[in-house]
Parts: sequence; C-alpha cells; structure tokens
Amino acid sequence: MSKNCNKCSAKMEDNTRFCPCCGANQGKPEPIFTKTSGFVPTLEVFRESSFVGSLLSYRVFVDGFEVGKLKNGEKKWFQMAPGLHEIYIKQNWSWLYSPKVSFLLKDFVKFSCRPKVSFFGSLFGRVGFYLMFKRRKFILLKEA
Repeated sequence: MSKNCNKCSAKMEDNTRFCPCCGANQGKPEPIFTKTSGFVPTLEVFRESSFVGSLLSYRVFVDGFEVGKLKNGEKKWFQMAPGLHEIYIKQNWSWLYSPKVSFLLKDFVKFSCRPKVSFFGSLFGRVGFYLMFKRRKFILLKEA
C-alpha cells in the first residue's frame, strides 16, 4: 500500500518519513518546548488593515524561507525553534518588501506590519516613489 506526499503529492511507501522527491517531512512535527517555561516558542505576525495593497497577500519569510501568507487584517502564529532568526515580509508578486529584522525567539515574539503609504499618500503617487526608489522599505515591520 502506498501514500501520497503531503507537499508534492508524489507516490511513496507507507513507512517513509521523508518524501524521496521533495524531501518534505511526512510525520507530524513534534512541538519544541523550552526548558524554562514549557511553552512552544511562537512567532506572531499581524498585518494591519490598510486600503493600500488590500487585495494582495503578504508573504512571511523567516531565515530566507517562506513560512506563510497574510491577508489584509490577518494574524498568524508560527512555531519555531528558539534562537536568533531573521524575518522579512514581501508583497505577493511584486518587488515591494520590508527590511530584514533580526530577533531572538525565546518563548513568544510579536510583529506587526503595514504599508508605509496611506490611502491619501497613494493618491499623490507615493506608491510609485517607493516602487522606484525605496522598494525594500515599502512595508513597515516592527516588533510589537
């Protein structure tokens, strides 16, 4: 009897833990507990509601890998290993993104993100300014 990979849908044996095609882990990830608190280290990312870019999703990258997507006004939690990490947010399909921010994850870290341009700023062409000259600073990412 065989099963399909959770990520790429390739056929594989039932007792296989990693996919032979894409290398994805097929088992349930075991939660990581810290010795001091017993909590699972968690990163929370909140995208504030905004008219500018409201139809586009934000892609969340941690340590260079995409970990999830955020819609307008959405909040998500990501369980990660404790230690030093780097996060940045990229607007889906475009060249606009946030600067990279390093953070130390012990138990819980909270970030919020939003575009630097408001509705009125978009009327006066500030989106074009960021697109041309400051595309790496279009999204404001701050630790809350």
